[in-house]
Amino acid sequence: MVSTSLESVCNINPHLTRLQTLNELESTFQLVLEPDLSPSVLLSNWKGKLSNMSTDFELVELVLSVRFHALLSVLPHYKRSGGENESLIQSGLLNVLSTKASLAIEAQQYQ
Repeated sequence: MVSTSLESVCNINPHLTRLQTLNELESTFQLVLEPDLSPSVLLSNWKGKLSNMSTDFELVELVLSVRFHALLSVLPHYKRSGGENESLIQSGLLNVLSTKASLAIEAQQYQ
């Protein structure tokens, strides 16, 4: 798996190829601590969705959704430990929401 850091999950690149998108998903899932599902199971679930995506907008939307849930899932852990990482995650969540809003506006222009 690709190594990841909290910073890389909080930084959003909305212009990804399909291969880069898979790598982004894989690195994001390394950060998520799911008690019942291993990262490989989660990743295969999302890869199934990814293969059905027809537009780049859908791909970016998928990555943003995964990032948002990943950041939300680790936020309680960092809240308990406090400090710099908590604000980094909050900034990452705002980043995702801002990018999603921009993407929605851009997608409307193409319809």
